[in-house]
Amino acid sequence: MLVLFLRFSRSGWFSLDVGEGVLRILSVDSEPKLLRLDEISDDFAYPIQSSRELDRYFDKNLIAVYKYVISGVEDGCIGVYFDFGDCGFSVLESEGNLSITDGVVGASEGIALSKLEI
Repeated sequence: MLVLFLRFSRSGWFSLDVGEGVLRILSVDSEPKLLRLDEISDDFAYPIQSSRELDRYFDKNLIAVYKYVISGVEDGCIGVYFDFGDCGFSVLESEGNLSITDGVVGASEGIALSKLEI
């Protein structure tokens, strides 16, 4: 399972996971501890690294969150888009990998954005 941790100034830390057609965004009580693979001593922990890809979104106000859905499929979520008004980024799942892309990814036939209540 791949998880992306995000911190929004007013709301604190969240974990985001997109997999098997399901989007999970959960509140996290404390800041995730950065760990390298060689620092892990149990079977349930996983490495956590920071990502400079999202630095440009610091100090921006989150306007809305949308999920990418496959039309007509109940568990058809393939990603999420964070809208900051004049910019935003997408987190997409493909074959068990999460990728981060600036902007909205060009929607193909059968893929739509659906606004989430935040």
